[in-house]
Amino acid sequence: MSVAYFSDTPNVTREQVERVSGFVNEQLGGSPPEGSLVHADGPTDDGGWWSCELFEPEAHFTG
Repeated sequence: MSVAYFSDTPNVTREQVERVSGFVNEQLGGSPPEGSLVHADGPTDDGGWWSCELFEPEAHFTG
């Protein structure tokens, strides 16, 4: 079974998101986590940032 993870973080800028994403990617050796199928993110209307991850199978998801 696939697992979807959605987050909505208020008051965060694109630069902050890119800094965190860069750190995470560096820790993962530049590759997505095992079982990762889809990643999408973007700004919200109220000045935050949303993110959605889809993993398969469920055993790979650690969130």
